[in-house]
Amino acid sequence: MTVTFPAPDVLPTPDVLPSPVELQAPAQDTEVASRRRPWTERQLPAPLSRQRVTLYINHDHDSRIVMRRLAQGLPAVTLLVAETGEAGLRSAEIRRPDVIVVDEHLPDISGHDVLRRLREHPATRHLPVVALSANPDRHNRARMLAAGASAYLTKPVNLRELERAIRCLAGLPVS
Repeated sequence: MTVTFPAPDVLPTPDVLPSPVELQAPAQDTEVASRRRPWTERQLPAPLSRQRVTLYINHDHDSRIVMRRLAQGLPAVTLLVAETGEAGLRSAEIRRPDVIVVDEHLPDISGHDVLRRLREHPATRHLPVVALSANPDRHNRARMLAAGASAYLTKPVNLRELERAIRCLAGLPVS
């Protein structure tokens, strides 16, 4: 017997299409089959999990390369990239990512303005945001957190801390 069903909680978008999962019932000996059910918990596949989407808003080419490499090490994460604050806001409204990572210094508007506008829009106000800044000043940190940032990391960014923040905010296991 073969059972086919789509992976749950996966949004059908052009770049992330649900893939069917097939379960094959094990070949059964008639004596064993008469004593137990055909499926036991040990035979079922691990729970299916959906792909988490992280939106990275940063104009710096090298930083985007580093972030792509970090995302490649997180198989449960799909990375979207926006080079400007306005592009990031549009992407966040349309795609509704699980986590947004925004640099404070962008070419068009500040990361603080991106955060403020995300919090003003009903479709994006609940999205967790990691703010990245080269400014280690505690007043700047307090300002970003007061504006609604879920986490604030200073540059140069510790990649383990960034990975931990993304995992935590996306609901993934933190190692």
